[in-house]
Amino acid sequence: MKKIYLTIFLFVLFGVFVSGCATKDFVKQEMTPLSDRIGTLEQRVAANESKLKEVEGKVEANGSNIQKAMDMANKAEADAMSAKEAAKNAEAAASEAEKSAKKCEKIFRLEQKK
Repeated sequence: MKKIYLTIFLFVLFGVFVSGCATKDFVKQEMTPLSDRIGTLEQRVAANESKLKEVEGKVEANGSNIQKAMDMANKAEADAMSAKEAAKNAEAAASEAEKSAKKCEKIFRLEQKK
């Protein structure tokens, strides 16, 4: 009885091993579509990486342009503040000149009356 069970077990085990083996042709047949897909994906990844590098270059260029624009804006702001200060000084000087002109006019009139 044990021999019968052992024989049946060996036949079943042999059947499992024989049916589970894959041939080279089967493996090639199954791997070819996967290989094609992987190749396509690698091409797409390479294209995306090149586009990404191009965009990064543009961002860096724009970053330096933005920095230049910010520097120019800051300089313009400083120049505007300087001009505002100069205008205040000119206004104060004009006010002083106007006061002096009024004094001169009063003196002139007093001199004329004498």
